[in-house]
Amino acid sequence: MENAPVQYLVRSINGDAGGSVLAVRKGADDEQLLAIFADASCQDFVLFGDHYCLALSYKGELALVDLATLQVEKRLKQSRRYDRLAVSGDHSRAIAYHCNPGLVQVIDLASFQTTARYNLVQKRDDDKFDLLEKDHETLKAEGTPWDSIPTSDGSLSEETRDDSPFLRYASDVPSGLRQMRFSRSARAVFRADGSVVLPFEFFKYTGPSWISDPRPKKPSIEKMIEVSDGVAVFDLDRQTARFDVLRTRLQGMPPSSLPVRSFSPDGMTAIVPAFEPVRLSPKAPETSGLFQKVFGRKSAGDYAMALEIWDIGGQPTLQRTIPYRVIAGENLLRTDTQRFNEAELAQGEREIDLIFKGIEAAYLDRLDDWRSSSARRAEDQHFEPLEQAPAYNNPAYNRVAQPSLFAATVKRLMSLDPQPFSSFPWEKCEPRQCKFFKSLIGSWSRHCEHGTDALLWLTNEHFLTLSRGGRGRIISTGGDLGSVYQLSHPDGSEWKYWSGYDMTVDLQPGLNAGFELRVHGDHWEIDWPKSNLSPMEPAQSVQPVKALRVHKKDLKENERLRKKVDRMTAKIRRGYVKVSGRDTNNIVSGLEDLSRAVRAHLPEIVVDHRWAPALYYRGKPIIEDEFCDILVADPSEVGIRALDNLLTAFLDATEEDPQNVWHPDDQKPTMGPVTMALMKMTSRLPSSVMRFYAGRDMNHDMWTYQAFEEMGLSDERLLSADLVTLQIRLAIQDICTGNMNPNIFALYRLPLVSDVLQRNSQLVPEISKVIVDQTEAQAPHFTWASSEGVAGVLAAISDELNKGQAAEKGLAVALMDEAKSRGHLASPAT
Repeated sequence: MENAPVQYLVRSINGDAGGSVLAVRKGADDEQLLAIFADASCQDFVLFGDHYCLALSYKGELALVDLATLQVEKRLKQSRRYDRLAVSGDHSRAIAYHCNPGLVQVIDLASFQTTARYNLVQKRDDDKFDLLEKDHETLKAEGTPWDSIPTSDGSLSEETRDDSPFLRYASDVPSGLRQMRFSRSARAVFRADGSVVLPFEFFKYTGPSWISDPRPKKPSIEKMIEVSDGVAVFDLDRQTARFDVLRTRLQGMPPSSLPVRSFSPDGMTAIVPAFEPVRLSPKAPETSGLFQKVFGRKSAGDYAMALEIWDIGGQPTLQRTIPYRVIAGENLLRTDTQRFNEAELAQGEREIDLIFKGIEAAYLDRLDDWRSSSARRAEDQHFEPLEQAPAYNNPAYNRVAQPSLFAATVKRLMSLDPQPFSSFPWEKCEPRQCKFFKSLIGSWSRHCEHGTDALLWLTNEHFLTLSRGGRGRIISTGGDLGSVYQLSHPDGSEWKYWSGYDMTVDLQPGLNAGFELRVHGDHWEIDWPKSNLSPMEPAQSVQPVKALRVHKKDLKENERLRKKVDRMTAKIRRGYVKVSGRDTNNIVSGLEDLSRAVRAHLPEIVVDHRWAPALYYRGKPIIEDEFCDILVADPSEVGIRALDNLLTAFLDATEEDPQNVWHPDDQKPTMGPVTMALMKMTSRLPSSVMRFYAGRDMNHDMWTYQAFEEMGLSDERLLSADLVTLQIRLAIQDICTGNMNPNIFALYRLPLVSDVLQRNSQLVPEISKVIVDQTEAQAPHFTWASSEGVAGVLAAISDELNKGQAAEKGLAVALMDEAKSRGHLASPAT
């Protein structure tokens, strides 16, 4: 969150059940909680004006919150999802945008309505692009389906098939259409003229490739991709866009990321991590004292990570490159949680040295000499036995991300070329060298991400950057540097948040020109020292700065808070039905209200893919299992009708968009208990039950099988025609997933049917017809049996029947005859 007023401090808290609240603090007052989204977590929010907050849910819902009154003033519900928000300086409009694929929605904040939406751009003659919205049907009608549209950033002549491995062109004639792809690393910013600046990344799959696995039976190809980082400028009034590429580089697949990190508040400056290490010259005034004083060593021969400052007001121009961290083992952070002992690091160092001889030869254009050298023979002698081993998939040289190995490798590279990552001769090198260099570039990306994990603009010319190691400094876009400070706890204890991929650091403006930092659930309040900025670092080492306060939350407190969030959001969720008691009449009345809510508002009741329908008595939920048990214990026509209506409402609401909705345990299908209750309460199943199981998620639902085993129905009821038909349908579903043996009479309570057949073989035609009919009814949903079709499934069931028992043998023959009549080639069962 950027440019937030300091009067209000806001954070979002997501509950276990998918809802979210905003925790709002005005000045030094205590936090107050406001339930904001009932059916999804909070995806993003921005503060604007004196006391307003615009929040975005994971489902794409927008909420306008008045922080002064703690009220949600307006809501905008929508079916599309977005990643981030930005608000114009005059607070007249906002954008919500999805990054991949790119989708931009414009919202008028006065009416709180969508005024425009763009999902494509089309090249113009003036090198700009028109902003467009075209749905799938429109694109299909025009002969340019979605998977025929590239993301290339160049001219129409560069519209090639290599743009994406998933791209299939409808025509060889270029359409000029482009998909958009934005980066989440930097928030979009509105400029004073109303235009919007967004960070974009375009990928082309045209980079060098090599065989990384030399085993002939299992060839494995690795590839580099070409990535263009840039700035998109949208003119929303003219509905045009300009895409300015800042640089193009090679990255591995999956791509590591060094995109635009941030835009200045006025949208005129972009900060981008440098793609190359920077050599620190002892003669350069901006570095002569800095690293000597701060790190206690001479700067000669040192190399550093750096930030590029780009002027993006017009044609993007690189203004300067500012080094901010020396590449030395003691200054780098581990990029993952894996630890290596000395022997493993020594092995990695040895393998890197073997690989590096070939890299040196490539840079010096001596590859022919190297290929016949003892260095190449030593490399082969070491690696060839390992590469032939079945388990060899992670060579020791891939540990190059480890700080000491990484720092030493970068130093060797810089002695060969001042821009080693851009100049690496991919096409000349052997696969081992290419594979190692890909790992090295990925390590560089991760170290850069750790080095500037959080960035906060103070003005349009100054920003604070903070690493995962808790070390930070203020930097000016003109190249001046503030003192380096190391954060510590108020009691003087060290900063401990420094490793692992899952850590996120959220740096925000705080009270009294201070800062707030949230990391791993803890909340730090910091008064950052306002050191003088200059090109010369004062004669002092890294200085400690203690947080004013640290609010730590233990696991129990976090659990209590999440439960509180769940209770608060449940009360604002559609379908929150209060009842006056737990008796049958009150339950029936509540289910009638719940059925109406399901018909009208199911998307708001479903949280992601979960929904636990409940009635609330005195604030406590009566969940689906409970209200079903209450009605089963006192069976009545009104109870049956209430459950049938609820199930039918759910099926009607999901008819056009079938959803697999589960209870919070992610194992029990929603309405599963309702169907079991109806089986217990009726002598003949309502049609809604068979309709429900026709759409069953047969690949994931194991609960139904267990529930049938535990259902206390009489044998007579289980052998009734409707329940036998349902059980055969369920058994066929399970067989067709490939998870169950095709022995149909071993599933559900169908052994009872087998016993009946043994006593009465005249039922064979009737059972055969049920199996055939239920197989045909589900043919479109088969998994492993899809290529075999109905005939294949019938033949598989036939093969598993007990041929030693006369009735089952007769059933097997009937099913195989049916399979043969449908073209199955197997011979009849004998």
